Amino acid sequence: MKRAKLIIIILFTSIVCNAQKYYTRSGVTEFKASEKAFEPVEAINKSTTAIFNINTGEVVAQVFIASFEFKNALMQEHFNENYMESSSYPKAVFKGKIDNFSKDKLKTVSEFDLVGTLTVRGKEKKNLNKSYSERGKQENNCILKLYG
Repeated sequence: MKRAKLIIIILFTSIVCNAQKYYTRSGVTEFKASEKAFEPVEAINKSTTAIFNINTGEVVAQVFIASFEFKNALMQEHFNENYMESSSYPKAVFKGKIDNFSKDKLKTVSEFDLVGTLTVRGKEKKNLNKSYSERGKQENNCILKLYG
């Protein structure tokens, strides 16, 4: 009986802890080159891992560079081998926090300032981005979109 109580307590504690952080392994990251080219240089990565702490507003996201998909295979090869050197720098990481975050603001469309550090190719860059939340189609679903 003591073992059953312990399992129930651990299970209940796990549920409570998970309710404070939201995560996904299927986040979407888009890459669009700022330079005009004959053919648009754009890619999408649908396997971004992100964690959002709803109590503190902290956000962490990780994207594997080689997982970006381009329409043109040659662009993808150049992106990975020459531009991003994805064999040496396999991932990019963003760590930040939403300023003046409140759980209540997630109930409506809200705009936030997201401050953090983006690490790409071993180099860190501090960023200030706009993000906004919107209600998802399901009642308990909230979509947090980050732009920068």
